Amino acid sequence: MKFGTLYELEPGPEPWPERREYDVYHEAAEQVVLTEELGFDYAWVVEHHFLTGYSSSSAPEVFLGWLAAQTSRIRLGHGVLQFSKGVNHLVRIAERTAALDLICDGRLDVGSGRGFTNEEVVAFGVDPDDTRPMQEHGMRNLPKLWCEDEFELNDEFYSMPPRRLHPKPIQTPHPPMWMAATQPSSWELAGQLGAGVLAFGLGTPDELDAAIRSYRTAAAQAQTPYGLVNNTVAFAPTFYCAETDEEALETAAPSLLFWLECNYGFVKGWSKSDSRDYEFYKRVGTDIISLPELTDEEKRGLSPQAQVIRQGVKSNLFCVGSPETCRNVVQYYADRDVDQLILMAQLGDMTNKQIQDSLRLFGAEVMPEFTTSAAGVMV
Repeated sequence: MKFGTLYELEPGPEPWPERREYDVYHEAAEQVVLTEELGFDYAWVVEHHFLTGYSSSSAPEVFLGWLAAQTSRIRLGHGVLQFSKGVNHLVRIAERTAALDLICDGRLDVGSGRGFTNEEVVAFGVDPDDTRPMQEHGMRNLPKLWCEDEFELNDEFYSMPPRRLHPKPIQTPHPPMWMAATQPSSWELAGQLGAGVLAFGLGTPDELDAAIRSYRTAAAQAQTPYGLVNNTVAFAPTFYCAETDEEALETAAPSLLFWLECNYGFVKGWSKSDSRDYEFYKRVGTDIISLPELTDEEKRGLSPQAQVIRQGVKSNLFCVGSPETCRNVVQYYADRDVDQLILMAQLGDMTNKQIQDSLRLFGAEVMPEFTTSAAGVMV
């Protein structure tokens, strides 16, 4: 299994300390440099807009360019870029990602998304029902913009006469492509498009197994313009590792609950929309996944907030706990044919030291059992 981290560049709940967003950017860069030293394989950066406290990553290509200058081996990923035309013109996506690929010496991966929140989609004048067709259009045409000597766009979304794109990416035939998958239909589409899956959804083991099966079947039959099929599944759980379960749960609980509350609020934001294409989010917003009950022994000594996080760990949605507990969560996903685990380590108002200590402990005591790339750095 490969390992990565995902960065929302999350300042956490307001009010913020002075220069909080500045600190988040600089501390996240330090953490990525550390993960490269620890043997992590990927660093992923999101794109969000207007989500105060949850994410300040509105210009991910800028942050990724900065990471490219500070690293030499770890792969850098857009996890994900929003492919709606009102947010990012497809040609500008092609230009910026190609330039990034040159800067990082061919270490770039490009993930696409539709736009997760009503706040973002509507603010840019995008019809929510156009987000899926625009994403699929972008996934099919972006490789052509990267690879063809000359291209033109003349369809329902774009009208552009023949032009030549500069620069071209250095990877051949082009950077690996990925697609965010929250709802079940996204998994099969990602496979059909030859894209890797970046899974951020909640579900039962049976639902995850079924989604992976449908994805693998579709990916095995994918036909792409230049033969590149990225048949890879990555899953992103929230994360914190400490010496004991109790320490990890209590330390992580405030930040993880903030993250959960934000996400639940974003999903509920679709409840008043008449969009047909976001019906899945409407259902999730009214019928959130139920977490397993804890035994009295599992509750003992934990605050009510930490008990909620332990429920998420028990369902393997969170990778929070001692090295042994984290090891069990990783094994759960390894057993389900997940190729990469992307740890969401920078959440809420956790300190830089807490995050780095957590990554070091995981890198030293968990990763070496699942990968040959882990450095096994001593804590």
